[in-house]
Amino acid sequence: MMNEQDSQQVQQQITQWILSNVSSPTLLNTVAQRIGTALGAIACLIDSHPPAGIIHEQYYDFLDLQGYWCAEKKRQTLIKQQLQEQESEETTPSSHSTSQPLSKILRQPLLGGGLLLLGYRHPPQQLPTSEVLAAMAQTVAIALSHRHQQAQIDFHQQYQRLLQTLSTTTHQAGDVQDILEITLAESSKVLKVERSLVILLKYQDIPSKTRSSRTFSKAKGNLASQWRISRHVSPVHLTQEFKLGDCPTCTKAWQLAPDPLAIADTYQFTDSISPCFNPEEFRALLIVPLLSLPRSSHDTPTVLGFLFFQHCQPHQWQPDELNCVKGISSQVSTAITYHRTLSQVQSLVDERTIQLQRSLDVQAKLYEKTRQQIDQLRHLVQVKDEFLDSVSHELRTPLTTMKMAIQMLRQEELPLARRQKYLTLLEQEWNREYHLIQDLLTLQKLESKQITIQVQPIEIQPLFERFKAEFDNRWLNKGLKLNLGFPSSKAPLLLYSDAESFDRIIQELLTNAGKYSDPDTQVLLEVSLDYQTAMNQIVFSLTNYGKGIPPEEQTEIFEKFRRGKGITENAVAGTGLGLALVRSWVQHLNGTITVESQVGTQKRRGKTCFLLTLPQRPSEGVLVNN
Repeated sequence: MMNEQDSQQVQQQITQWILSNVSSPTLLNTVAQRIGTALGAIACLIDSHPPAGIIHEQYYDFLDLQGYWCAEKKRQTLIKQQLQEQESEETTPSSHSTSQPLSKILRQPLLGGGLLLLGYRHPPQQLPTSEVLAAMAQTVAIALSHRHQQAQIDFHQQYQRLLQTLSTTTHQAGDVQDILEITLAESSKVLKVERSLVILLKYQDIPSKTRSSRTFSKAKGNLASQWRISRHVSPVHLTQEFKLGDCPTCTKAWQLAPDPLAIADTYQFTDSISPCFNPEEFRALLIVPLLSLPRSSHDTPTVLGFLFFQHCQPHQWQPDELNCVKGISSQVSTAITYHRTLSQVQSLVDERTIQLQRSLDVQAKLYEKTRQQIDQLRHLVQVKDEFLDSVSHELRTPLTTMKMAIQMLRQEELPLARRQKYLTLLEQEWNREYHLIQDLLTLQKLESKQITIQVQPIEIQPLFERFKAEFDNRWLNKGLKLNLGFPSSKAPLLLYSDAESFDRIIQELLTNAGKYSDPDTQVLLEVSLDYQTAMNQIVFSLTNYGKGIPPEEQTEIFEKFRRGKGITENAVAGTGLGLALVRSWVQHLNGTITVESQVGTQKRRGKTCFLLTLPQRPSEGVLVNN
């Protein structure tokens, strides 16, 4: 029989082994084997309970709070069952029974709760004394104490690593969704739960400081993220219209904030928990509020949402667990508040950037408008200078000639023939000056629409033949000749328009053609009818041959006082008002005028063609003078 010295030696060996293998998942099984072998039993069962304040055993699959050893492998289940039946009995079988494998069971209470049970088939001649059993129970208590302390250390280490992970995630994650997914996955591993989820709240009204259920009933929950230990675990199905106020348990959790709501067994609260949380499948529930950061000590934080942790089996949530989830909630709440604030700031920055961009666009448009106005002013200054140069020349030249003629006429001995010549010259220059002034006045009246249309029938062919006789005679020295072209029709070709305006248009175009035609060439004036429009139109084309007009100058020749560079260099007489008057008269008659020109080369002459289009008859409501 084991004496006290042998017992102490066994205890020392077991204690040393426990200290070196405290993290072994089979620690208590090995302890049970060594005690059973040392005390001559065929089976040993160590059934312990964690001390108060220690994390519940279901959190740690490595925490073997029940150790068992049996020498007979074939009957170990039956033997264990017999030992477990004796846990609640004060007496043990004293004689061998054929229905029971064990004839003797020794029970020794453990410090802190639990039992040490030794089973014997054939008890030895002398059973272990109570002192030896107490010593072995003390050894088991030491093993359990070390095991519980190691469990607490491991839990807190995992918790600290979790907080570090969440802190790093908060600063590195791109958005709140990433933070929530990582939080659920990591915290669920630490808490050893089968399912977890995050629900964020959206309030219809701002929550009151009193946390009334009336305010909460209007809040809608949105399933932001969820985690499951495997695909075999049922997921949460939450509709977008889910109101947390319909779940009394959620309402209570909202009112308890910032403290979490722990439910050890949902069977007691099935009617108050929403079916979407599967209270019958998940027996333990922990609801942790997520709170906004208060701006001052007087502000009541707003509940942003909840973390839900669920066990499939009933579970008594321990203080360390509650402290753990409070820390997790604080980290997640800070991350949500930070990212929401950052999102609001970014939205504000984007809005201000858009406003600034719009302001810059407006400034750019204003700048462009100002630049255009400056260009227009420069253009007007240039036009003015050209106008003053042209008008000064056109005004001074006749005046100089008239002054010279007047001085010559003052000579008393001047012959009559010479006197008559100077009087004619004086009259011609006066007419030139007069027509220049009249052109300026006429242009001003046309632009201000002070001239009315006097519509009357104009027979075109006789009028153009008169122009031919007049300009053939005027162009005689230059060798120019005017050719006419009319439609093949015996009926008179009539145009209903203002006769004076039409006369001035043709006169100016022919005068312009005579100035810029090469000597000994022809000017072609043709008439055609256009029946393709709703109102019949007459098209006049005037073609002459010379240097032609460069493309960059074709868009400017109808502007006032604008003359081509080649015209000025070749000293062609004119003020730059002729074609401007033509355009104004054409617009006055509701017509159009365009120009097409090809610049001449060394091998061929240039060609310029003006196309004048006028309605054959006036529009309705215009009085026609027959």
